[in-house]
Amino acid sequence: DTEVRIRGEAERLGPTVERGFLTTFTVPDAPKINRQHGGRLELAQWITSSKNPLTARVAVNRIWQHLFGEGIVNTVDNFGINGGKPSHPELLDHLAQRFIANDWSVKKLVRSIALSHSYRLGSDETDSHREIDPANRLVWRHSPRRLSAEELRDSMLASSAQLVTRP
Repeated sequence: DTEVRIRGEAERLGPTVERGFLTTFTVPDAPKINRQHGGRLELAQWITSSKNPLTARVAVNRIWQHLFGEGIVNTVDNFGINGGKPSHPELLDHLAQRFIANDWSVKKLVRSIALSHSYRLGSDETDSHREIDPANRLVWRHSPRRLSAEELRDSMLASSAQLVTRP
């Protein structure tokens, strides 16, 4: 439980408010807060609930951004009203549902994306595709990206047959 800070100032305390979920709108399937504990477990269970798909969508979008360079929602830090619209909303929902169904396994999600046709596309571009979608939001090619120092080193060692692949 905590006191309301009048006008946001730490020294000006107002009435005490019980810990819990927001009351200005209904939080679906919000668990009851155990008064003997801090409520963190209940909050974590609600955030990761399969009935709360926003968490999975944000996680999937961040993983997609890491693999493709840009998220399905290009404003990965803002899924709100001021954020961008998803280029493929059905894909985002599908991947989020699979992510939840696979017990939130990042490894399984990365594997399924890396084995997809979109991820395995080349970086070649055609004039007709560039005219229709110059920003590649429809993922008609794999956008080129800079290699990290480790990737560059490993590729040079692999091409010279000097890369040691055993642990």
